[in-house]
Amino acid sequence: MSKHEAVVAYLKGAIGRREFIQRLSVAGVSTAAAVTYANALKPNPAAASGGTSAGGFLRAFQADDYGTAAETPTEAATTPVEAALQAVAEAINALIDGLSEIVDPEVLNEILETLGISGPIAEAAVENIQQAISNLQDQLATLGLIRAPRSMNGVRALQATSPDMLSVFADVFNALAGLYSNILQATDDIEEAHRIGPYAIVAGRQAAYFLTILGKPAFPDPAEPSKTPEDLQSVLSAVA
Repeated sequence: MSKHEAVVAYLKGAIGRREFIQRLSVAGVSTAAAVTYANALKPNPAAASGGTSAGGFLRAFQADDYGTAAETPTEAATTPVEAALQAVAEAINALIDGLSEIVDPEVLNEILETLGISGPIAEAAVENIQQAISNLQDQLATLGLIRAPRSMNGVRALQATSPDMLSVFADVFNALAGLYSNILQATDDIEEAHRIGPYAIVAGRQAAYFLTILGKPAFPDPAEPSKTPEDLQSVLSAVA
């Protein structure tokens, strides 16, 4: 994480004071300067207070000299939007884990060669998947959700290096796009809608990208209804 990324994450409340100072120190900023920046740059109050928009996750800050950020699950979600954001967090973490498994050029090229894809197109696929991982990480930070790698998830459980794995990603991205659309319908928070709207479009585009690589229609069912958290969990469970 660069200095700029650390500042953005801190201002959004995505990382705590201590982690912010540590990340700046790793990036070459002196401890004294990092503490000064931490004091001068105050996180978004709503995010730092552990508001419910973080999808049922509490970010608690303890007031010691350097600050701490302890991320702990709260009570069960109390609103449809919270429940949906919890499902979003699970899906995004699964996608990041799974995409990270195949982003190695040798692994991905083996999959693409099975489909008869090689050369510049294959090279572009590696870059596109790396960009997808970065985009998903940004979504977690912007929505105040937590990066929680899983030792085993629905995507990673598909061990075989085959086009089937690309189909799994298309299914999860498609379900994620549907759930984002569902949140847009459920929320009355304009700012939340503005944050989530672009992600619904991006998730749909990423699903279409994987379907296109597989030689399938990019938008198989554009009239498909919005997904619920249960629908998304069902997609993840189906490939476990």
